[in-house]
Amino acid sequence: GPVPRSPWLAALLSAALIAAGSPPARASEGAPGSDVVRLQGGGMVRGTIVELRPGDSVTILIAGESSPRTYKWEEIVNTELGDRPQPVAATPTPGPPAGPLPDLAEGGRGLPRLTIDARGRRPVHLFTVGDGAVAVSTASTSSTSNPTLTMTTVRSGMVLRSVCQAPCDQVIDGRAGYPFFFGGDRMPLSRPVYLNYAEGELHAEVKPGRIGMLIGGVFATSYGGAGVIVGGTLLGVAPDRLARPGGILLGAGAALMIAGIVMLVKGRTRYVLRRR
Repeated sequence: GPVPRSPWLAALLSAALIAAGSPPARASEGAPGSDVVRLQGGGMVRGTIVELRPGDSVTILIAGESSPRTYKWEEIVNTELGDRPQPVAATPTPGPPAGPLPDLAEGGRGLPRLTIDARGRRPVHLFTVGDGAVAVSTASTSSTSNPTLTMTTVRSGMVLRSVCQAPCDQVIDGRAGYPFFFGGDRMPLSRPVYLNYAEGELHAEVKPGRIGMLIGGVFATSYGGAGVIVGGTLLGVAPDRLARPGGILLGAGAALMIAGIVMLVKGRTRYVLRRR
């Protein structure tokens, strides 16, 4: 028979309530909510880093919030991209871009010559990290048995810096084992690449990511996952009365979640590294 109006209203209200409070569904790679920004004073936020501007700011999208948050560089202790730490310094001291290394034999292990072919007109950089001090904190206590006790804690970290800009064509010193990233101004960082075992001539084809697509992917996976949960719940609770609305929510949610995962993958800066 026809589906009553009240189950339809119940289904829609349930979907709206759960979607409003649902955390983002995770993708296997670049899952939303897997990045961490640790702040001065011990605080932290978890979400998806959509923009990292060395020496300026970090922008992170937090699940359940309609707009991303931006933190100044001096507010940050470090950042973590997924399960891979990628520290930054609170007070940046970026060094000069690393130039060619004529005194080192080209082609040796950890010393590849890299060329970069970037799509589009936006400048693409190769970033890496270098040593730098983050903060020094001192605490003192005093008592009759122990007149003065002073504890000094030094927290060391890293500074993200540009090694070269496309087309690069330089010998890159990757022997220290630090991660390298492709990125640029208002461009999401790529997944890390390690060059400590690379040698010879390498060619990187880089496709810059888009922050808007990355943010859209986060929201699409969030609401798509909510639709799948609500639709499956309706089918399980009252399959006779709510079969139609439950099936619609389940199918639409699955399609939206798949689209969101695709947007997350395509929104990231991607690269293909080949030996020349």
